[in-house]
Amino acid sequence: MASVAFDTLKFAKRFEPAGVSASQAEATAEAFAEATSQELATKADLALLEARLSAKIEAVDAKFGAMETKFGALETKFGALETKLGALETGVELKLGALETGVELKLGALETGLDLKLGALETRIVLKLGFLVVAILVGIEAFNRYFPPAH
Repeated sequence: MASVAFDTLKFAKRFEPAGVSASQAEATAEAFAEATSQELATKADLALLEARLSAKIEAVDAKFGAMETKFGALETKFGALETKLGALETGVELKLGALETGVELKLGALETGLDLKLGALETRIVLKLGFLVVAILVGIEAFNRYFPPAH
């Protein structure tokens, strides 16, 4: 940065026509000179700073663009994963449905088989009970024939 040249004598003399005393004008000029003695930025300094800032902003913009591209790729991958998970879920649901149908068919067949076996068992029990009743009746008849009741 460049320093700005300041003529304190010329500055102080401008106050005299306005009726300011020479000592006040000199004090004001010295205070102003002291306040502005630090380096001030020139137009060239500002242009250089603007160029550097523009370059940094462009670099940040490029990084954001790269991040947007990466996020787009991630979104695509997540979309593909969602599709695969949906297909997997559908496949599992189909297999579970088929398994449920198979279990229901086997249980139905087992139930039918048990019904048939229970029916056959019931028939055999009825027949055996019938034979027992007949045998008991024949036995009672034979008993009564050989040992008639006394009347």
